[in-house]
Amino acid sequence: MDKIIKEIEDLFNSDITDYRISKDSGVALSMVQNYRNGNRKVENMTLKTAKKLYEYKEKINMTNYGKMITIVNELVLEDGACVSYWSEDKINDITTVYSVEELKSHLSNVKEEDFNKLIFQVNFENQDKDYQFNLNDYEAVNNKNEVVLNFLHNER
Repeated sequence: MDKIIKEIEDLFNSDITDYRISKDSGVALSMVQNYRNGNRKVENMTLKTAKKLYEYKEKINMTNYGKMITIVNELVLEDGACVSYWSEDKINDITTVYSVEELKSHLSNVKEEDFNKLIFQVNFENQDKDYQFNLNDYEAVNNKNEVVLNFLHNER
């Protein structure tokens, strides 16, 4: 329980605005403000509120590797499809994999700071279906954006 309280206190001591915490976590703005300015004690908040704030803090603490794995876990490759990826600063150094498991294996060797530079392209026998994704798609996947998920699931 001490870890959860510390994480929530760290969130309240961060530079993230009350509005952003409220909007992104689902906790009422007035509650966030009351906890942040000391009118309410974090130790006395309901489990429901603590869970929302803790999960929000975990989400913003997630590593780039974790974010990319979240995206890749949604990826469905049909027979004959493959994924090519490269770094935007090394566009001629392309790696191609033929399964989601193989891609996950490769990602485990990428440095944390390099995920922001990677571009992934899903290639199909019918090139009209090819599409690209990158780390910026994490929020859309996490928020269950139907368009992005349809691409990743090959349901378009």
